[in-house]
Amino acid sequence: STNGATEVGTIGTTLDSANFRMEDICWPGSLGCGLSKAPSEKYPEPPKPQDPLLPTWAWATIIAAIVVAMVLTGVIFLRRDRRINKQKTHDEYFKEHQEVAEAKRDIEANIERKEDEVDEMRKKLAKLEDQPFNPQEMPSTWTGSPEILVEVEPNEPEYQEVSYKLQKTMEDAIVTKLYRVQNQPLWIYYNFHKQRFRDSGMTDQEEEIQVWHGTRGNDPIGICEDKQDGFFTGYARKGLWGRGLYFADKSCYSDEYAFCRTGMPLHAASGEDSSGPLLATERCEEAEEEEYELILSLLLLGKAKFMERPSPDLKVPPIDSSSSLRYNTVCGYTKGENGVATKVWVVYENGRAYPNYLVRYKRKAQREAEEIRA
Repeated sequence: STNGATEVGTIGTTLDSANFRMEDICWPGSLGCGLSKAPSEKYPEPPKPQDPLLPTWAWATIIAAIVVAMVLTGVIFLRRDRRINKQKTHDEYFKEHQEVAEAKRDIEANIERKEDEVDEMRKKLAKLEDQPFNPQEMPSTWTGSPEILVEVEPNEPEYQEVSYKLQKTMEDAIVTKLYRVQNQPLWIYYNFHKQRFRDSGMTDQEEEIQVWHGTRGNDPIGICEDKQDGFFTGYARKGLWGRGLYFADKSCYSDEYAFCRTGMPLHAASGEDSSGPLLATERCEEAEEEEYELILSLLLLGKAKFMERPSPDLKVPPIDSSSSLRYNTVCGYTKGENGVATKVWVVYENGRAYPNYLVRYKRKAQREAEEIRA
């Protein structure tokens, strides 16, 4: 010992003759000093420090290489994206160019078709101009008879067509006589108005329709044989849309205004007597056989104003705000005594309607009763 301190590890030469204490021994590692006994006969030897695997300069080189590789990879991907985007833009441009070219071809083809249509229409127009309208040309169905009222036989197509039109809304009606009105002066007068409509640019739908007209107690023969006006507004009565000439789409409505031919000669000038005109129903109530007459007319329609409500003070059609011109016709819906709604047209000038056929008819039930009596 030195200065009273015991040096660890100093032992004598004789076995078990040590002069030190266990508490004075300091053990390596985490055991430290002051143990009362040895921890074990063997204890782990502290690991020897090892040299680093690579020197510092090598690690710096590796890190730099990794950074350079990442930068190069980013540059490569960036160039690739640019190339892809450039290719995509080129494809889109090419596709758009193709679509534009196709649209141009379609437009050019449409223009060519329209030009062909225009050329065809010009040819038709030139052909029509070479064949000017002749108002004195009579319908092909007319015969050379000097009579104005020419009877149509039941086996003729005209008879079947008119009969079908009458029965379309009057199933119990049977045509007993049909007269074609061959009134040349009146036809010419009507066709002058028709040409006026054509010159003003009327379409086929706006030009002419077939409609029914009943004359109440006035003999329709007077209209059919008149060579000046035919339907005359001077005799018109005031109705839902003023004082005009009224025509109906459905025969069942005009039937309420039909003239009763019973007991009257065919060429009677008028249905009036000293006591004034009688309604058809009043005249036929006194007769055993009831035969009625309606006129199936041709009406120049023109531009028609649809009326949603009655306007009994009208004297002329209202003005069309889009053209500042008057409408040619007024139309609207109304109901008769049978409750059936029908469309009615009203005109306020002469020459707009032609009495095409005079239709005489009976009721089916009445005719069957007559056959039973016979």
